[in-house]
Amino acid sequence: MAAKDAGQVAYDAGMRQAEVLVKGPGSGREAAIRAIDEVGIRKRV
Repeated sequence: MAAKDAGQVAYDAGMRQAEVLVKGPGSGREAAIRAIDEVGIRKRV
């Protein structure tokens, strides 16, 4: 999944916290938020 891969790269580069903005309906938006959370980045939605 793209969000998980991007999140892992960001985490490896030192990012530990992010503000997440999601738009539009669909199950993909929830999956993207969960993927970012799984790699260890704290999020503000």
